[in-house]
Amino acid sequence: MKKKIFNILRIVVSLGLIIFLVSYLDIGKIVDTASLIWSQHPGYLIVVVLGGLLLMILEAYRLQQVLRVQKIQLPLSRLTSYCFIGMFFNNILPTTIGGDVAKGFYIARDSGKKTEPFVALVVVRIIGAFCLTAVTVVALIIGYNHLPNSTPIYMVAALTLVNVFALLFFTRRKLAVKFLVLLKPFKNKTLRKEIIAVYRLFHSHRRFPLQLGLAALATLGIEFLYIYINFLIARGMGFTSVGFSSFMLLVPLIAVTTLVPSIGGLGIREGMYVWFFGNLIGEDGAGALSLIMMVFVLSLGLVGGLVYAVSGTLRKSRPEPPREDDFDSTGGEISIDSSAPKF
Repeated sequence: MKKKIFNILRIVVSLGLIIFLVSYLDIGKIVDTASLIWSQHPGYLIVVVLGGLLLMILEAYRLQQVLRVQKIQLPLSRLTSYCFIGMFFNNILPTTIGGDVAKGFYIARDSGKKTEPFVALVVVRIIGAFCLTAVTVVALIIGYNHLPNSTPIYMVAALTLVNVFALLFFTRRKLAVKFLVLLKPFKNKTLRKEIIAVYRLFHSHRRFPLQLGLAALATLGIEFLYIYINFLIARGMGFTSVGFSSFMLLVPLIAVTTLVPSIGGLGIREGMYVWFFGNLIGEDGAGALSLIMMVFVLSLGLVGGLVYAVSGTLRKSRPEPPREDDFDSTGGEISIDSSAPKF
């Protein structure tokens, strides 16, 4: 019942915001503006397509490095296919099974390990949050004079505080011990031991700086490539007055806002483009940029859908695609989800 309510909430949020934007903006002008990239700079589209493929490879490489900390060795090609499938679950299917959960399910089946893949996926998201915050802090310093409003300042401040706390919590065991009081409501001693064991898995990552460093570099590559794709598309539509520093600041913040329950950030992402970029390239221009980026993200999801559909033929020993019932049977252990733009 809770899953159905959550799914309904996601659909309502996304459709409600899309309907509002359609009624608020000049759709005809948005389509005309977006079509400029097709007519004036078709070569940019090839770069965007190749950029999308490179994004998935970098995401798979990042995951591969963190999995090695857990002694899970999987080929890059297979992890890339799982990342595409994750995009499919995040951006196409209105289901409670998020992209990270789907990837974790496949990796757990391949490796025979139940907890480690999901710990690795959470570590990947933590690394992503750190790198995203670092990028926005640097961009805020560089592009402070070009801010459309003060909202990014508050968002960056909040992100920084959350990340500092997470860093201290997972690297300073003495600090984590002080939060053991939160486990008192759990009467089941086995469950409490499992929670502590999971924390130790997180804590153990600090002994593998090389793998974490490579994962961080891959994350920075993902962030900059996704930002550059936005920048390139805006250039293709004729918006040459906005500097790269503005995109470096605003695009990651837009990604953060998509954590709000929705269908892969649909509606929220487009609304934030209008909110942040409206003063820079006009509301219709911002709407055109969001439209093309929506098509870009959904295209990656559709490719993931094709991979998902033929996954049984890619490797004979590959497991069947996950179903919601599979996750219900885990007793709540597998609960990692992420609705953000998944980069």
